[in-house]
Amino acid sequence: MKKSQLIIRHLIAVLITVVIAAIAFYVTLPAINPHSMEFWSSFVTIAVVFGVVDLIATKTGKRVMEEVHTERKKFKLFQHPAFAVPVIVVIAAVVVVGIGSISSMPILQSKNLSKMITVESADIKDYDVQIEDVPLMDKATATLLSQRKMGGLTDLVSQFSVDNNNQNNIDGEPIRVAPLKYNDFFKWFVNRKEGIVGYITIDMTTQNTQMVRVKNGIKYSNSAYFNDNLTRHLRFAAPTKILGESVFELDENEHPYWITAYYTFKAGWFGGKDVAGVLICDAVTGKVQDCPIGEIPDWVDRVYPAELILEQYDYYGAYQKGYWNSLINQIGVVQTSRGYNYIAIGNDIYVYSGVTSIAEDQSNIGFIFVNQRTKETVQYTVAGAEEYSAAASAEGQVQHLGYKATFPLLVSLHGEPTYYMALKDDAGLVKMYGLVNVEKYQYVAVQPTLEKCIAEYMKLLDLEGEELGEENLEDATVSTGTITDIRTVMLDGTTWYYLQLDDSTRYYKASVSEFEDLVLADVGDKATITYFPGMNEFIHLEAFELKF
Repeated sequence: MKKSQLIIRHLIAVLITVVIAAIAFYVTLPAINPHSMEFWSSFVTIAVVFGVVDLIATKTGKRVMEEVHTERKKFKLFQHPAFAVPVIVVIAAVVVVGIGSISSMPILQSKNLSKMITVESADIKDYDVQIEDVPLMDKATATLLSQRKMGGLTDLVSQFSVDNNNQNNIDGEPIRVAPLKYNDFFKWFVNRKEGIVGYITIDMTTQNTQMVRVKNGIKYSNSAYFNDNLTRHLRFAAPTKILGESVFELDENEHPYWITAYYTFKAGWFGGKDVAGVLICDAVTGKVQDCPIGEIPDWVDRVYPAELILEQYDYYGAYQKGYWNSLINQIGVVQTSRGYNYIAIGNDIYVYSGVTSIAEDQSNIGFIFVNQRTKETVQYTVAGAEEYSAAASAEGQVQHLGYKATFPLLVSLHGEPTYYMALKDDAGLVKMYGLVNVEKYQYVAVQPTLEKCIAEYMKLLDLEGEELGEENLEDATVSTGTITDIRTVMLDGTTWYYLQLDDSTRYYKASVSEFEDLVLADVGDKATITYFPGMNEFIHLEAFELKF
């Protein structure tokens, strides 16, 4: 074969390979970034494809095989592009990936890994998340409510279904948002011009569920196909970014966006993954905004995924005193517990998880709260039961009913760190509420209403003679008023007084063993009381004084 013909055939092989590579890129969408493993696997695959195509195009397959058996010409085998290109690319990929992987090993990068997250320490007494500030609705309950809402929309249910829901804060109010998605390819094809009609919101406090229709429709989502597919749209907008999961969020005007974090690496070539910024994609128009860390709008709630936050804290817990300490002495080595949940505070959402020793002894030594937008991390120190042990204690109170507890949330109840959870039946419906004291985890209260649960929980503490701490009384409410009603009841040999003042419709309770002046109290008397506001109908008094 003439040299000019051979060159033309090589060029044809290159052209065919480019076409195949373009199709493969359109389908698989790898990041064109040497820090991505997908990049190197795609690079090697394309080199192998070129070798096969070039071998066929030059029609030298038979001749090459003959050379393999000819010792005199065997050294020329790897001079042929069909073999030389794949071999060179594979060797280069192995070298780069190998060196990159070695450079990212914890033994070399423990110092950098321990600095992935900055942890501020705080005393548990400073923890002020109250039970009324934490709406108890998990993702499973929100999914159930959104699916029920969707089932009632007869004009939509045949075309769309409910996608994953995510927690948002709108004007300080926690909600869960579930976008709709196309049921299949044909539903997308029929509805692609109008787009997805909207999304479902679930109020986490009232459980009110609404279908919100979006003007002009949601055009870009992961349930769409071809160029309407969200991942493909973002890849074309940012071909070199290593993208994470896309999360559906609303801005303060309740306009829908997709928030997608992109990553960098801070501990070697492949180690120490961290968020470098986010792509904000308008779900209707498809406009993509690149926002590096420090330039992200305040309405964006989720920048750092919970899994990444916990991974970085585990690096901090393991390597803050060096790599060898994490293996041998293990002094101060800690890790996050086996689960996490979300708590909305102000306009931000925090990831919450327990901190336990490396021994996994079913007890926590503290808790972390991490802002998902800024990654600001606070660790509260308190020893007690870990979350799953607390949940098991609550389930044990109603084991004959078979209820399962949600992942507990940490609240401060009259200054006591307390696990707060719901107990659900097999249908996913909330049937009861549970409170478990973190430090004194034998104190377990389970009741069908939250008010009764709080009352029983406080009664458990009172019966054991537990003091709520005089240092906390400065945060209590002091009120002076006229007694409008007074009632007594005998409980376990102790007389309890229930008072109502003219400034409230609620009753305040205390035992005669706590305040002897209660014996002298009568309707019409003036009294000064001290108490911590609560959600239960009977509020326990911290101090009582008659005004004669």
